[in-house]
Amino acid sequence: MKNFVFFIQYILFKILKSILMLFPEKSRFKFAEKLSVLSYKILKSRRITTLLNLKLVFPEKSLEELEKIAIESYKTIGKAFIGTLWLDKYVNKEGNFKLANPEMIEALEKNQPFASANMHFGNMEGLLKIGEKFNIVTVGKTQNNPYVNNEIVKNRECFNITLLQRSRSTSRDLIKYAKENRNIAILTDQKGSGTDVVFFGEPTIAPTGITSIACKFDRPLYLIYCIYEKDFSTLAFIKEVKKCEDETLSFKEKVQITTQNTINEIEKVIKEYPEQWMWMHDRWTFYRQYKKGTLRKDLTEFAKLIK
Repeated sequence: MKNFVFFIQYILFKILKSILMLFPEKSRFKFAEKLSVLSYKILKSRRITTLLNLKLVFPEKSLEELEKIAIESYKTIGKAFIGTLWLDKYVNKEGNFKLANPEMIEALEKNQPFASANMHFGNMEGLLKIGEKFNIVTVGKTQNNPYVNNEIVKNRECFNITLLQRSRSTSRDLIKYAKENRNIAILTDQKGSGTDVVFFGEPTIAPTGITSIACKFDRPLYLIYCIYEKDFSTLAFIKEVKKCEDETLSFKEKVQITTQNTINEIEKVIKEYPEQWMWMHDRWTFYRQYKKGTLRKDLTEFAKLIK
């Protein structure tokens, strides 16, 4: 029965894709923006989570100002999701994909194999265009619907990347590919098992997958991210992250410092382009604390203003 439901969902997915592809690209993106704004208004738990996170980072801003950023962020998420439906056509279309600092491509070529930290930010899928040139190994979240998941995987794998589906063996697989001198890229900005860091002044946990590989295999570490421009094109950035190389420290300590350095760079990017980051994730568990009645007073008072 479950497979039948998934299959029906997949058929509806294919029908929606076929209908959308009848319209110009800009119209598809505008449709995604409108749908995302609607979800922002309907899903109150996500709305509260988003605004609490934004209040942490921008305490000086009013609720109205934060809501403007939140809505733009949801539009970005919608564009990133719907863009997977014609990903290969999008990034290969002239003018749709540009590099802000093309000289850094030469640095990547020279410093292979490298490690790349990525973010839930802007056009995440646009990063695959860079991966195409370097045959990067990366990790993708498995969708609940296996038919839809296969469709998304197929769209991503056309970019000459090696895509691992997240599983219990993912860490072992990444180490295996790292030993084979492959370039590795992993999303690094969301909460997961890892090491203690301070993110926008708040203690939290950050994953150490990519920083561990950078330190263990003595690789250069880069932060690579993309933003959506107003004309729906993608602008990509490549920044080198300072790695801890103090040989008097343990491996664990070096990974922790390198992870904190990565988080510091991510902070700068988010502050510059706040409308491009996915604020809806309960990154600092504020929403869970809010529901339990354990959220700190300033954020609790702010949450009362959210309708």
